[in-house]
Amino acid sequence: SLIERLSALFNGTERKGSSVKLTVDAQLTAYISSIFPSGYRGAVCVLNYETGEILAMVSKPDYDPYDAAGEDVEDTAYLNRCLQGLYTPGSVFKIVTLAAALEHDPNVLSQTFVCSGEWKYEGGSIVCAGRTAHGTIDLETAFARSCNVTFGKLAYQLGLERLRETAEALGFNENFKFGDFMIYNSVFPESVPNVGGLVWAGVGQGEVLATPQHMAMIAGAVANGGVMMKPVLVKRIENSMGVATHTMETSVYRQAMQPATAELLARAMYETVQSGTASRAAISGYTVCGKTGSAETSDDKSVPTNAWFVGFIRDESKPYAVAVVVEQGGAGSTVATPIARQALEKAIEVVG
Repeated sequence: SLIERLSALFNGTERKGSSVKLTVDAQLTAYISSIFPSGYRGAVCVLNYETGEILAMVSKPDYDPYDAAGEDVEDTAYLNRCLQGLYTPGSVFKIVTLAAALEHDPNVLSQTFVCSGEWKYEGGSIVCAGRTAHGTIDLETAFARSCNVTFGKLAYQLGLERLRETAEALGFNENFKFGDFMIYNSVFPESVPNVGGLVWAGVGQGEVLATPQHMAMIAGAVANGGVMMKPVLVKRIENSMGVATHTMETSVYRQAMQPATAELLARAMYETVQSGTASRAAISGYTVCGKTGSAETSDDKSVPTNAWFVGFIRDESKPYAVAVVVEQGGAGSTVATPIARQALEKAIEVVG
């Protein structure tokens, strides 16, 4: 400002720019970067779901900020995969499918489905991992065990319009332009060519795409009674005279789902950690809720799946949500989930 320039001129001091303090915790971020599997690409996002503060934003491969143009830096290291990485979400999208079912029929949890390991629909079929036959199964157990057959049938039962309506309420097909940054559009198809397109969309495959940051926001909305907070990255800006020119304000982005829906989803995600595919996310002394995913990226299964985990700690003093994706990492339950647990444990330890 003019006042700052005049002050520097008359006092003979060097002109200085403003100081910026971010919401990101450096210690947490460095730790997550150190535990990410060597040689793999992917992202880890941690946020405070009550305030919207981004606590960690790790994208791999990365670069040394002290030598950003170093000779050994990969070109894709400058891509922020948390905000710009569009991935097939796989089974973590079942959070959205279950939310759609609960929003349109609160009694759907009492419904049972039959899984023989494969379901043949008109024009194709959907299978569970390893063609595991889950038998007669209720929806909450199907969620915990990540039963593709059940969720394919559920998507068919809901129909594309209801599924898309809920996906868009949660932020799919939307321009996320915030004051501090923007997030690439997560995608849910406007139309599908056949029954298979609908069935596979229900399990997060086909044309469905999502960014890790968006999936962390969805997990946060479940934890926060259906309220999705506006994410923030800049905590405070001070000019050279030490006067604050910007301070962070927390605000609600939207009511993404009904509180009752969020409560039932949280319960299902808790059971997934207690007795389902996300058991490696459990933290002693804390209530952890989550969902795993192993997203197919090739039609012939020649490429390893992308490993996913999305979840949160249910604790007013530690309101942290996390999303992890490891490109071609394999199973979400064995690869992404332990990373998420360690990230949350570190957040409990170091975040003020």
